[in-house]
Amino acid sequence: MWIQMQLEVMDVIQLEDNRKYIVANTSLVNNIKYYLLINVELETDMIIGYIDKKELVVVDDPKECSKLFLTFDPNKIINKFKNLFSN
Repeated sequence: MWIQMQLEVMDVIQLEDNRKYIVANTSLVNNIKYYLLINVELETDMIIGYIDKKELVVVDDPKECSKLFLTFDPNKIINKFKNLFSN
């Protein structure tokens, strides 16, 4: 899926399957910027991905996702969403 070069926290993107995700957080691991995306309609639907040549590459390996998930800052995620929904 082609997307803009950079994603920012709180950006909303629509994937090819028409599901919309919000960028909840980013994490830099081994010089690769990973994005934690949360489905706007189903918050238990989360994906981790990175951009390679304007394409979003989704990390499918469960073990890799588990490792990467630990690199995201939960406090930043909570604060962003708390601020979003408190207005």
